[in-house]
Amino acid sequence: MAIFFSDFSFDGFWKPSSKDSGDISLSDELIKRTEAQLGFRLPASYIEFMKLHNGGIPIRDCFYLDDIDLSFFTETARQISRFYLEAPFTVGTFFGINDSKSNSLVPKNKYLIHESRYPATGVYISESFMLDYEGCQIGEEPRVVYVYYLLYFCHKIAVAKTFGEFVRKLKPPKLP
Repeated sequence: MAIFFSDFSFDGFWKPSSKDSGDISLSDELIKRTEAQLGFRLPASYIEFMKLHNGGIPIRDCFYLDDIDLSFFTETARQISRFYLEAPFTVGTFFGINDSKSNSLVPKNKYLIHESRYPATGVYISESFMLDYEGCQIGEEPRVVYVYYLLYFCHKIAVAKTFGEFVRKLKPPKLP
């Protein structure tokens, strides 16, 4: 079963939470129905991750800016991004695949895209992280981007080439 995360330890990865979907087992039918509602095919690594624990709040929830290659930004954009995004990007909650919970993929994506006016180029896996299909070829796994607003404009910063890489880069918060 575990292909993408067979060498990865999830010990201490999740916070116990009564609001997560971790107790909902995933059927192929539920996954296909969710993909049809989202309009995107979920990457196999994300499905495997959800089968191991279907959503919830991670303890390792921080993605630090020093893990991101900002070389493609202009100097001004790098300075603005570093100033605005000094704190780590935090996941908050991974949205699960579930028909009956409000914090699952389908209702959260509808809200973020239609109400918050976030880009509709992918699937939001948390409040600020998205599987970004923009520029993806058929069969290619989407990159993971951090989405934020700055000066009234929505921006995306690529943080990982794949979902599996993204999970491996998550770290616990640094103590001051």
